[in-house]
Amino acid sequence: MSTKKKKKLSFYEKIVMITKAGLGDNDLIRVPMSYELLSLEERLPIVDKVLKGFRKRKIDVMYAFIMYDIENDKVRTHISKYLIKQGCTRVQKSVFLAEFKRKKYLEIHKTLKEINAMYDNHDSIFFIPIGEDILNSMKIVGLNVDFDLVTDPGNTLFI
Repeated sequence: MSTKKKKKLSFYEKIVMITKAGLGDNDLIRVPMSYELLSLEERLPIVDKVLKGFRKRKIDVMYAFIMYDIENDKVRTHISKYLIKQGCTRVQKSVFLAEFKRKKYLEIHKTLKEINAMYDNHDSIFFIPIGEDILNSMKIVGLNVDFDLVTDPGNTLFI
């Protein structure tokens, strides 16, 4: 007896299937929001690596924050998995820090724009390119404690 291999669907094909199935407020599936959020101790080395990479950065590499407010749990889960698969680092539940070439930045933007146009929604996705100077001067407050961790002179590691 032979078994058929299930065709692996692309991100776009998955969203098309979800759209065909009908996205409505009553169709929401509750998925725990924190299932892919790493602990603070696991996120710090990743962010530190990004900051240290500034000196080795090539001219066509850029940094950006991608943030979203997506109502539908199913769509939100697929988009977060897509961003992680594209190399983005989850900083908070709906905020990602990404380091990629401009071509990939535009590709991700185009894909998510197409997905957003596929169904009636009140969602928003922000793509915020960020310069090295802004990222280095950023200060973050977390865990009810002000936290500044200096990795190199002039660099601030956000937590």
